[in-house]
Amino acid sequence: MKTRCQFLSEDEQLKVHEKSIKILEEVGVQFLSEKALKVLKKNGARVDYSEKLAKIPREMVDQALKTAPKSFVLGARNPEFDVPYPSAHTGYVLDGGGVFTFDYKKSERRYATLQDCENAFRVFEEMSIGSYVWPHSVPDLEKTYPNSSQIFLKI
Repeated sequence: MKTRCQFLSEDEQLKVHEKSIKILEEVGVQFLSEKALKVLKKNGARVDYSEKLAKIPREMVDQALKTAPKSFVLGARNPEFDVPYPSAHTGYVLDGGGVFTFDYKKSERRYATLQDCENAFRVFEEMSIGSYVWPHSVPDLEKTYPNSSQIFLKI
């Protein structure tokens, strides 16, 4: 027996897509990375560098959806742990915690740091239900650490 789960109907999915396009085109998305803003502008987005805001047109989204692969593999250091998508397996993912974090010691919201990333990894590593870790986003990481793709955390 296979379990199938569908949260939204086809009509609801279309409504979400159309509202998302409207937000991307009219409101835009704030990107803290100047590198990302340059790539978006080069590919057709309207960019306001002072606000770090990109307004992404429908055509750009449509092109991205047309050219995105229908399946792919998230490769692990050990191929035994590769995760193919789409996948029949569901697991938990640590997406790095995002750009902001809540500092429980100071009771305040602030930008995340590499130390926050490391702390989150340590907790997730102890959880048996975890599947994999998605890279962490830290504002202006490429300015602080120009070779940020080469940062390795010792956990």
